[in-house]
Amino acid sequence: MKFLKYLVAMVVAITLVACGGGGGGGSTTGDGTSTPELPASVEVLVSTNAVTSGGSVVDITAFVKNKTNVAMAGQAVSFSASSGVLTVSSSSTDDNGVATAKLSAGSDKAVRDITVTVTSGSVSGQVVVPVTGTTLSIAGSGALQAGGAATQYTIRAMDSSNNPIRDAKVSVSSALGNPLTSKSLTTDATGSATFLYTPNIAGDDKLNVSGLGVSSSAMVNV
Repeated sequence: MKFLKYLVAMVVAITLVACGGGGGGGSTTGDGTSTPELPASVEVLVSTNAVTSGGSVVDITAFVKNKTNVAMAGQAVSFSASSGVLTVSSSSTDDNGVATAKLSAGSDKAVRDITVTVTSGSVSGQVVVPVTGTTLSIAGSGALQAGGAATQYTIRAMDSSNNPIRDAKVSVSSALGNPLTSKSLTTDATGSATFLYTPNIAGDDKLNVSGLGVSSSAMVNV
């Protein structure tokens, strides 16, 4: 009887080996060689929904999964970003199928969307991280005499940490069409740029300034 049980067990074991075992990754070809299992999807997550222009950092986490959504270890991954600064922590997935990187806005302080793409094999995943916090402001008189002298106004560009943004390209306009000494300006080391406004046309005027992906306005009663 014991010999019969042993014989049955051996037959079952041989059958499982012939069929490729009880599961696992990859597949077996007709000549008996196995092909590695390939990634089927990449899921990308972020630690926060936005990165600020003042220098905050967002953690990027990528999960590489097979066709049944099981995490895959030891898979090569590549990270890329449409702008900003991307620091890659790992170029292959760990035992949990995870690879990580860090993203910051970098020297570009403009409000914008950064697209991060993570690729493994022939599949990839993406996440969009907005850059926020940059502001523009206009300082100057809110009431001027029609036909009066030209008056100076100051534009200031600041990042999310209230630091000045130098070399920012900004444009300014008058809703009434009152003369401006310049409609295109560049901020200095203090984040400031100045222009002269001449109140030739009476009425409620609106000065509009735009740049760095944001805009601001100030009312002037002439």
